[in-house]
Amino acid sequence: MVIARVFGGLGNQLFIYAAARSLALRNSTDLVLDIRSGFKEDRLFHREYLLDRFNIESRQPHPDSLLTRPDATGRTLRAVTRRVNRLLPWPWRFHLTEEVLPFDSRLLSQHFRHPVYLDGYWQSEEYFTDYEREIKRDFTLTVPPHGDAHLLAIEMAKSDSIAIHYRTLVGMGNDTRGLSRLSAKYYQHCIRTLKGLLKHPHLYCFSDNANGLEEAITEGVTCTMVKRDRPDSYACEDLWLMLHCKHHIIANSTFSWWGAWLCDNPTKLVMAPATVRSLSSAHGSSSTWQYVSMEN
Repeated sequence: MVIARVFGGLGNQLFIYAAARSLALRNSTDLVLDIRSGFKEDRLFHREYLLDRFNIESRQPHPDSLLTRPDATGRTLRAVTRRVNRLLPWPWRFHLTEEVLPFDSRLLSQHFRHPVYLDGYWQSEEYFTDYEREIKRDFTLTVPPHGDAHLLAIEMAKSDSIAIHYRTLVGMGNDTRGLSRLSAKYYQHCIRTLKGLLKHPHLYCFSDNANGLEEAITEGVTCTMVKRDRPDSYACEDLWLMLHCKHHIIANSTFSWWGAWLCDNPTKLVMAPATVRSLSSAHGSSSTWQYVSMEN
């Protein structure tokens, strides 16, 4: 059995699930999601659990499970088992945390004969490259978006649609992994590049700060603002719209990384900051991506 602790925003939740689901498939065992402890302890951002809106293959832990309790007892037990397991040889560990970033190959090479508890972000495509088909199937929505979203998706199909994501990252703490806000120069460079490659570019803008993104768009491209500071409850719909765009300009964000990765356009062009290069494997999706190294 693989138990995964789920926490953070939608992008992080998707990475955690993908790594855990692949580990469960590799070991021919069940996947259990600890959806209690991570969100109960999120006192700063009050993130919502959103994976239940997808066709995921998992179940919840037994209510008497001590390791997944969201109270002081659970926090103490998780802290103790984390420390103890770091002293154990890898094959004997049952509480696995991220020690090698961005990717720990031991998670793929080891077949576990005992239940394991995953506690980390696991932000690398390497963890689930072998199960891309299953992951993409799992990440389809259980309930279709509302009618307006479908109309927008139809519109996206009529042009060289580009999903562009702007994230302020202000006050995000450890959730950013040290990343900073991307500059207007980055977005202008990406827009100029795609404008030179596409016949009918049309930007569809997703942002937690619409004014900041509008200031960065100075290249004279048709633009539709999709998101204006909407809450997390709209994240699944926004991701669905992103993957319906043909091309992508992503932020240093796991959310827009998933929008680009889930997009099935075989000729997609993806512009991404060099800071997210580590999220992609050395093959597969990264072959269609251009990483931009410049002042962020």
